[in-house]
Amino acid sequence: GVPVECAIWAVQVGPDDKDVRDGRQLVLLQTEGPGSEGCGGAGEADEADRADGADGASEPRCVVATVGSLEPQRRYRFALLARPMCFMLGSPTFSEVASTEPVVWPGDTLAVGGSPIVALESWDLPVPSPLPVPDALESGSVRWRGRAVLLAWPKGVVVSEDPPLELQACASGHQAPHCWAPAPWSLLRLQEKPCIVAGPLPFFQGRFRWYSRDRRIAGPRGDACLAFADPPPEPYAYAFCSTSAVRVHVWASLGHESHRCTPYCQVRFHSVDDASGGGRSIVPAGDWVVCAEAEVQCLRDASEARFQVSLTFGEEDGLELKGKYVFSVRVGDRCRRSQWSCNSPPVTFDVPESMLPQAGAGNELQVEALATSSVRFWWRELSLPRAAEARGAPGAGRGPAPG
Repeated sequence: GVPVECAIWAVQVGPDDKDVRDGRQLVLLQTEGPGSEGCGGAGEADEADRADGADGASEPRCVVATVGSLEPQRRYRFALLARPMCFMLGSPTFSEVASTEPVVWPGDTLAVGGSPIVALESWDLPVPSPLPVPDALESGSVRWRGRAVLLAWPKGVVVSEDPPLELQACASGHQAPHCWAPAPWSLLRLQEKPCIVAGPLPFFQGRFRWYSRDRRIAGPRGDACLAFADPPPEPYAYAFCSTSAVRVHVWASLGHESHRCTPYCQVRFHSVDDASGGGRSIVPAGDWVVCAEAEVQCLRDASEARFQVSLTFGEEDGLELKGKYVFSVRVGDRCRRSQWSCNSPPVTFDVPESMLPQAGAGNELQVEALATSSVRFWWRELSLPRAAEARGAPGAGRGPAPG
């Protein structure tokens, strides 16, 4: 017979039973064919003695390999590869001759209370760095209406569709080693700079890390990134008078699960003309004015935390007295934002009619003569509507009552 060189490999298998990573050689064996008095072994393996059966036939050889660095809770299959030891025409390639069914590798992790807290990291690997998604791209591309994150290309790695590093992702709050999984991504160039679009993703907020296939070790994890936020509901806007000026209060309740990951909010407005003399039929009369970002308000009680947008605007923000406006809201973080909400009902930036003096009992202006050269005027006390006295949050779960 022809001497044969055999090898046992461990290959990681994905949920779809397809190989997701290059195999790793565990054991290399060299046989010398029939009639040999023994066989030579290479690698970390112990070979069991070969026993002869009653009919003189030899039983299959058992090889025990020492495996110390397969990842816990990952699925692996073990394959037997072979090639003839004939190198006259060059080194022949291995061919797979047998394979086991995929198994979940148990492994051991350092844990406290059943939760792994320690994982090996190589700090010479790059840290994934999230980038802000350009406004025009985020609002105009279908890709960014799903769960995706924009990342910078890793420093020191050649730009390629198949780099030597694997991008892995994990949902925020689930940092155990077995929670990390390969993340789908595509190459994108923004202003001639290579970037990575990671998505579609299975979470609203998560972290990323780079995994070295060659060294089989992960790099440090990056900061938490927002992958998607649901647009806020239609905001409520009303005008009121402060002690010194007319202002507009914009309010929206944030009840979606993704809104717990959005620390910032932003409001925009534009002037409108009433096309029908009333109602919701409006015609834009100006461009959108986007206001500066502000923090989302968090209201905490004994049972849960509730989030809302509660902001006021005035002439210093570009509003003009007697003008009619609609408002829209979005939420997000420093890199990703939700789509804009539906427009609010039109609101007139002027003193509310409920606060204007009206003719009738109790509204007369009274004059009292104090001397030949002075008089005193008397009128009823004017008070602000209760909802406008506080510039804070209206009751959670409902909109503020207009004054």
